[in-house]
Amino acid sequence: MSPVDIDPDWITQSLAEHEHGLESDVWRAVDSLDAVATLRLVDTLDELLVLEQILADSLPPLPPDTAHLHPLLNTPFRFTAPYPSRFRPAQAPGIWYGADSPEVACAEIGYWRWRFLVDSEGLQPCALLGSYALFHAVVAGHCLNLDSPPWNDLAAHWKHPTDIRACQALAALALAPAKPVQWIRYPSARSPEGFCAAVFDPQALTVVAPHAQETWVIKVSAQRLVFSHGQERLSVETEGWM
Repeated sequence: MSPVDIDPDWITQSLAEHEHGLESDVWRAVDSLDAVATLRLVDTLDELLVLEQILADSLPPLPPDTAHLHPLLNTPFRFTAPYPSRFRPAQAPGIWYGADSPEVACAEIGYWRWRFLVDSEGLQPCALLGSYALFHAVVAGHCLNLDSPPWNDLAAHWKHPTDIRACQALAALALAPAKPVQWIRYPSARSPEGFCAAVFDPQALTVVAPHAQETWVIKVSAQRLVFSHGQERLSVETEGWM
C-alpha cells in the first residue's frame, strides 16, 4: 500500500466521530534490568551515583513539551533510531507505544527479544530469560481508531507482521499539520484480538500509578514466548511472525 491508496478524507471523518477525543487505558512494558546492569559495574554507593549521573548526562535532551512528564511517559520521545518502527520512520523523533492489556504489551515487546534470538545463529537452539516492568497509563485525545470503519477493512495491512509500509504511509498523513491526530489505536501484530496505541503527542498521556508496576518474567524460544507474573501464566506462539 502506498500513500495514494489511503483517502486523506477518511482521517477527517474518523476524527469527527470522536469530536472530544477518545480515551483508553494502556499498558507499556519496559526492560527492568537496568539496575542489575549498573550494579555489576560498581562496588560502592558513591560509584553508583557517579555512574548514574554519567548515564543521565549522556542522554539526548528531552523535547521541551515533555520535561514535566514522568520518565515512564517522556523517555520514548527523547530518542531517535536508525531503523523504523510501525508508525515512526527511521531517524524520526520517538513515539510512545502501549497496549490495551498487560498480555498484549508483553507479546509486543517480547517480539523484539524473540527477533534477537532468531537473528543470532548461535542462539537459535537456546532459550533467553529476562524480565519486564509493566505500568498503567491513560491516553486521551484526538484518535485515529483503526478498529472502526473504514479502517478495519484494511486490518491485514495494519497488523502485518513484517510489512509496515501502510502504517508508515498512514502516519505521514495523520501527522500532517491539518490533521491533529494525537494517537492511533491499531490491531496488534503479535497478539490476536489485541490492540495497541501509538501516541504522537506526549500531552495525551497520563501515568496512573507510577509505583504500581508489575514484573513479568519471560522465557523466549524460537517457537514461543512464555510469561509469568505472580499466579498468572501466558504463552504466545511465534508462528507467522516472520
